[in-house]
Amino acid sequence: MIPANDESVVNPTNLEVMQRELETLWQRDTEEYDCEEYLQEPEESNIDFEEDEIEAVESTLVGMFGTNEVPATDAEVLADILRKASDYSSVRRGLWQYQQAKEEAWNLLSDSERKSVWQMLPEAIKKLSNAKREGLIVNFYEMESGGVYKVFTTDYPLIEETVSNSRLDRWLADLKVRQNSDCN
Repeated sequence: MIPANDESVVNPTNLEVMQRELETLWQRDTEEYDCEEYLQEPEESNIDFEEDEIEAVESTLVGMFGTNEVPATDAEVLADILRKASDYSSVRRGLWQYQQAKEEAWNLLSDSERKSVWQMLPEAIKKLSNAKREGLIVNFYEMESGGVYKVFTTDYPLIEETVSNSRLDRWLADLKVRQNSDCN
């Protein structure tokens, strides 16, 4: 048997009081706003620009921000980031942000720009890039934490394998052995 004064028991009169309080609060909140004001279109201001004023604003903006050319694709944006990078952390941020466009961006770079970026890359990324070029892997990307890579192999192109810097050499050697045994 439950005691009558137990506070954990919900009293029907308490529910009614709570319901009325909520309804009162709701009504007071909705009465403050006139529904009509949400349905009316805002009045358009009559702003006339002279053609020379528009040109003046455009030329000021171009002067402030350089040329008015904006890279059109992710690949162009990434290529620009890679061109301007001064260290691997800049390269890494760009690659992380524009992962899907990395190959297209790489193709947009000149040979000297590629060489400059290549020199900034850690050894693990160079090894994985070479493995991709050799056909051992389909693709890879570095995890945000750094030093850990998700790799897609040719034998399981839809399943990613996680490989750390510390076991990369051994993993690549095992992959070569596995692929060579598949060919025989």
